[in-house]
Amino acid sequence: MRRPYRIGGGEMPESRLDQFLPEQHEYLAATMGMGEQYHKKGERPLGVSMWILGYIDLTTGERRSAKDILIWEPTDDELQDDRYITLFREQTVYRVRCHPPLRYTGMLSGLFVTEIIKAGVCDPFLWELIREYKDGLHLMSEMFGDMQIKDEYEAYSARFDWLGTDIEVTVSGEYSPYTNPLSYLEAFCRDAARHDRELREFAASKLLTKAIELTGTALTEEGFAEGMKVNCIEMYFDGEYEAFLSFGDYEISIWGDTSGPKKAYIDRRYEY
Repeated sequence: MRRPYRIGGGEMPESRLDQFLPEQHEYLAATMGMGEQYHKKGERPLGVSMWILGYIDLTTGERRSAKDILIWEPTDDELQDDRYITLFREQTVYRVRCHPPLRYTGMLSGLFVTEIIKAGVCDPFLWELIREYKDGLHLMSEMFGDMQIKDEYEAYSARFDWLGTDIEVTVSGEYSPYTNPLSYLEAFCRDAARHDRELREFAASKLLTKAIELTGTALTEEGFAEGMKVNCIEMYFDGEYEAFLSFGDYEISIWGDTSGPKKAYIDRRYEY
């Protein structure tokens, strides 16, 4: 793509004047990843966004190191050939022309971008934000090794040999630093034999009647427990967890904490 490039036709629609100022500033912005499309059902997208890690307003000198978004309204041509998806690369510093937000909310205020002037700009402040972001894509564990961040979630995941079965293990940082659920997950997996038996027996005792109803087969509690297989363990703050097991075409989810399993559910497993 040749630059400068007038993105979205190079103009901001008047309908956006309740969100953004009419004048434009030049910015340096560090991209993070593709954002969302905003549209009404069955209609063309009203807007597209790109996550950014921070920016420098070259007009005012202001610097921001908080996550925000670049917003624009794609043209018909950009939509037809999906060009809008490739306009920005991830983890790159761009020089862009944007309309500033009408007001800063302290959260996602957004910049309405009309032109990409240059890509791959060298700026120490913004490159440090990219470096910190890249470092945050990994979480090291003595038991699980290099855990990878999960897309769309505040969580890290890895594969683990659970009594001969390859399962996914996940730690969530939604309510605490990742070190908290990681320590509980490692302890949980060290005692896999006990927890495996506990999960199966709890689910069988709580769900036998429902399982017979769903499968239409005669099951015993022992046979039901024997037929289950652990697929995933998700660990949260202070040892709260959710375990996912399979039984044929059915998925079982179990919620519990450090004192043991508390609730269990079963439903048909759907493929997406």
